[in-house]
Amino acid sequence: MSRKQNKPPQEYMDLLSEYLRESPKNVNGIWNSSSQYWREWLLKKVFSCFQFSGFPETWDLDYFLLTLFLKGYITVCDTAAGVLPLECGYTGINWFNEPTHVQVANPVLGSFQKEIGKDCVLIKLQYSYRGIEPILNRYSELLASCDSSMTVNLMNAKVSEVFFATSKTQADTMKLMYDKISQGEPAVFVREADFNGENVYSFPVKNQFVADQIEELQTLIKRQFFQEIGVNAINSYKRERQSTVEVDAGDEEKLVSVQHWLDNIGHGLDQVNAMFGLNTSVKLREYLTAPAGNNGGEQNEPQ
Repeated sequence: MSRKQNKPPQEYMDLLSEYLRESPKNVNGIWNSSSQYWREWLLKKVFSCFQFSGFPETWDLDYFLLTLFLKGYITVCDTAAGVLPLECGYTGINWFNEPTHVQVANPVLGSFQKEIGKDCVLIKLQYSYRGIEPILNRYSELLASCDSSMTVNLMNAKVSEVFFATSKTQADTMKLMYDKISQGEPAVFVREADFNGENVYSFPVKNQFVADQIEELQTLIKRQFFQEIGVNAINSYKRERQSTVEVDAGDEEKLVSVQHWLDNIGHGLDQVNAMFGLNTSVKLREYLTAPAGNNGGEQNEPQ
């Protein structure tokens, strides 16, 4: 066979070229200890939206929440240790493009497969079987970027004056003068030859200080997070020229995401109750569904 006959078809080469082509660089958020802090903070806010009841004592609620909200789904099945919620994978497909089986690989209980609807229930958080990692990463990185900006700005605010000396003796004199001023001495005396106005450069620190504005932006990011998941949060900041239509549109977004999550979790728990004779349930915290104005006209956010 000739080398010409071994040449890949042009369609394949075009596809490969498209896949390997150089793309514009992405602007990625920072991931550090501050990002991790805010990620935990946001996750706890989400968890606090829901109130579960009727869970057996053998169930670990933290394990249930972390698996369901981060992975996006969890199975409940009968095991050698009783009926338990377990992390799993899913496989198979039915006529609605839904999975038919779950595969469990537990370090204590071992590996086994169960059929959904027959000997197990698969509880999903969202229609897509995805967790809330994307929203946690997005807002934790935004909030961490604000922390970083504030830290840099506060450090820069410490620099106020720079002294220029023509000799070591003059520099030592200026250091001594500055030490005395910093210690609060009411009068400091130096030779005119050692100091004049041209020897000092003052940084306009106040003009460069924007940490308070960044803190306000950070508050807005938090409010945007609460609005995106559908929580009635206190609107402590109102944009200038914000119209009534915009305010009403914001009101319509409340409870959108959490209600979707609640519907899916509640449906899954109903199936668990029917299959295993339990009495589990979930509902939103009362302060999330309370109408505006119940608390002096203010609305609450998760604690």
